[in-house]
Amino acid sequence: GLNHAAADAGLTVQFEAGGVACSPYFLCRDGKGEVSLPLRTLFLQEMVKQGILINYVAPAYAHTREDVDKTITATRAALKVYARALAEGWERYLEGPPIKPVFRAYN
Repeated sequence: GLNHAAADAGLTVQFEAGGVACSPYFLCRDGKGEVSLPLRTLFLQEMVKQGILINYVAPAYAHTREDVDKTITATRAALKVYARALAEGWERYLEGPPIKPVFRAYN
């Protein structure tokens, strides 16, 4: 569903879900196709606004079809903002600092 939302938004290069069903992942890329932590942060921000906390994907049998549908609907809304940020700059849309890698030489 996440990849279908990305395709519908014209963002198949910039947003991609993959992996195995029990442990999927998603990647956020900039206009050049490079992994982008600011755009990932923006995506997470917009998902939270829709009531979805999805810093990683953790499907469970407890999730209902309604939960999945809500997540995909939220993804569609978040990707609309993502597309605008690609065109106009993520700085206009991100409401805080971008996330940083966990493992880095200096904090």
